[in-house]
Amino acid sequence: MAKGLFNTLTDAKEEDELRRRDALLEELRKLQSSYGDDPAVRERLAKGLFNTLNDAKEEDQLRRRDALLEELRKLQSSYGDDPAVREQLANGLFNTLNHAKKENDLTLRDALLEELRKLQSSYADDPAVREQLAKGLFNTLIHAKEEDDLTRRDALLEELRKLQSSYGDDPAVPE
Repeated sequence: MAKGLFNTLTDAKEEDELRRRDALLEELRKLQSSYGDDPAVRERLAKGLFNTLNDAKEEDQLRRRDALLEELRKLQSSYGDDPAVREQLANGLFNTLNHAKKENDLTLRDALLEELRKLQSSYADDPAVREQLAKGLFNTLIHAKEEDDLTRRDALLEELRKLQSSYGDDPAVPE
């Protein structure tokens, strides 16, 4: 059921049926509420939230994007041991970090990078979180150069080096 709802939610977006997409997301929420112990349901809800978060940015609905990110945070907080939910939260943090830079909201960008750091610190063995942190550090390093903040750029480079040194065998962490 959850897989069908998620797939149809994705199709509804592609068909520009946004009300239907939102109704399907609501159905996924209700299904997860009824079957909270089912990891497959949680995974589909997390993916639906992440996809709709990205859609909200495309639709210039930044408050909605932020609310969906907050919902992902709450889902992850409730199911911290679920790597699929954690992965979607990390993806959402990374994408919103990039959106914030494009929106020239550097305070939000920096807060989201810090949140990725904390998530990675809490789940150091999770390669999906580590990958999003590495990408966030790299992008912010590039942005620091563009912003002429060379001290920050160098600090981010050092952080990337430490991450690579600690997880050098992880293909998600760039060399």
